Amino acid sequence: MSDNFLLSEMAWTEIDAALGERPVAILPLGSTQAEGPHLPVAAQTVIACAAAQRGAAKLKARRIPALVLPPLPYSLADSTADFAGTVSLKPETVTAVLRDICQATAKRFRAVIIVHLGLDPRQIEAVKLAVEEARKAGVSACHTDFGKKRWAEPLGESFALGEHAGTFTTSLMMAVAPERVRDSVRISLAPADGPQAAMKKGARSLAEAGAEDGYIGDPTTADAEDGEAHLEAIAEAVALMVMEHLGSKA
Repeated sequence: MSDNFLLSEMAWTEIDAALGERPVAILPLGSTQAEGPHLPVAAQTVIACAAAQRGAAKLKARRIPALVLPPLPYSLADSTADFAGTVSLKPETVTAVLRDICQATAKRFRAVIIVHLGLDPRQIEAVKLAVEEARKAGVSACHTDFGKKRWAEPLGESFALGEHAGTFTTSLMMAVAPERVRDSVRISLAPADGPQAAMKKGARSLAEAGAEDGYIGDPTTADAEDGEAHLEAIAEAVALMVMEHLGSKA
């Protein structure tokens, strides 16, 4: 298999040839939602794609071929539904779409892994249910569950706190797509830590929690080098999760 991991950039004949190596399919699951005034609404999709590609490279180094599917740029995002640009799907829709993609993809691929970084319990449950339903249909599927301490711990405190468009996400964007970060806006933002407590107490949205600008945390402390380290840790986790899913088959 060549160094091109992106299914969307390949002709069907190239894909057909690559399938002879029984690759794993990696599906980046992003979102279309407000990510503060300094990041594009596609930020989660951009990050998921970068993590999927880096993960595919790590799998190749371990002699497990992988191809990255076109991303799904919509998911559960109702916590930011009050902000312009957010498009949120119902949990059952997320589950159905992911299940169908897994089932369709598994006809040609060795296994399917859904790569997502969301910590919203409802989102995790929707993805988990999709994988469970796909498995019942005979599909070899798994997903990245960064809600588990083992995988979350290497990503640092900012991730564990559940910030939104704060230090963690902004650092990642500065590493993978710096041209898409509104840096002049970012450095002018005040820390927004208060809304985090409100979310933990039951606020259903960022707006309800008082995050009027659509972010929680401190984007001004973001750093591209930290973002690169986060991406490396995420990609390594993706590779390890795939290997553990394949088990002795790897």
